[in-house]
Amino acid sequence: MEDNNLTLPTNTARRIQREIFVDFGIYVAIVIIGIRLVLEIFQLINAKLSYFGYENLLEWVLYVTSLLFVIPFSKNPHYREPWQWQTGTVAVFLAWMELILIIRKLPRFGIYVVMFTHILATFMQFFIVFFLFLIGFAISFYMLLSNQAPFKEVENSLLKTAIMMIGEFEFDSIFNEDGVVVYYPHSAYIIFVIFVVVMSIIIMNLLVGLAVDDIKGVQEQAVLTRMAMQVELALTVESMLPEYFTKKNIMRLLEVKPNRVSNNCSKKCCAGGAGAVVSGMSSMDLVTALNPELDDIEKVMEEQERLKTQLSKVNTRTKELLAQNERMETMLQALLTHNNIDFTDVDHADDDNLDLGTVFNR
Repeated sequence: MEDNNLTLPTNTARRIQREIFVDFGIYVAIVIIGIRLVLEIFQLINAKLSYFGYENLLEWVLYVTSLLFVIPFSKNPHYREPWQWQTGTVAVFLAWMELILIIRKLPRFGIYVVMFTHILATFMQFFIVFFLFLIGFAISFYMLLSNQAPFKEVENSLLKTAIMMIGEFEFDSIFNEDGVVVYYPHSAYIIFVIFVVVMSIIIMNLLVGLAVDDIKGVQEQAVLTRMAMQVELALTVESMLPEYFTKKNIMRLLEVKPNRVSNNCSKKCCAGGAGAVVSGMSSMDLVTALNPELDDIEKVMEEQERLKTQLSKVNTRTKELLAQNERMETMLQALLTHNNIDFTDVDHADDDNLDLGTVFNR
């Protein structure tokens, strides 16, 4: 009896603590959502038409659905209507998607999110063709197997057909299970075999091929894309700052003179090792350090310039040799004419039967 008497107050205390935590969480969530909505409105005023993008739209839907979920619409503040639970489900899903979009701008993990978004964009381009195949097979299965629960409705048939693409065919439960009647077995078998070949083999391998083909190109551009997103985020935050703050704290001009050696010993001592390294760098070293991705391209360009210079020299030398040959030919022709020697061209003569008498005829 004493244990039962102790259990009841303990459960009551836990319930009260949970209710207090829920009430506190509701007010905190409302305040945070309100602040975020105000910030979004300021961002809309500053950005104007450039504000309208899928990320901002996702954020608005997230904030609105979260607000609808946390606000109590009944007399009991801890009770949620059925539609509120569904709205809360959407809010939780969108919150995690928003977190993924934020991670996209981080140095370590952002590249994988960028790769995913590119592959998703490629799939959306192919989705129309994919969906046409899906509708064709789903309606065919609905017409042939509508007496079975998975294909009883068109929407159920669409979902079942999409699931069958990943290998969950359930062939025996569709065709061989006891109590299951297939009214058109021949047509059903033919459509099923075509579905296995087209959707499970060809289409799925095509999707894998598209993804693999995109990954190589995305890996080359993902770092630059992520850096561009970071710059865009910095510019967006800067545009939202008050004007007096930017005028006072933002550096508008930075003059760098890497080739000038400073005579101030105190500056050199304070700079330490880093200052020594910077002062010893040339302007070309700075350009290479700031643009490492252009280093290989510049090497190729330099090699092309070197080959171009060599070809130009070879071309000039060839022209000089041709001019020299023409002068020598003119001199030989003059000597032959002066000595009354007839010259016969034997370039096409047989080398084995070459006779000097056929070359020079007095």
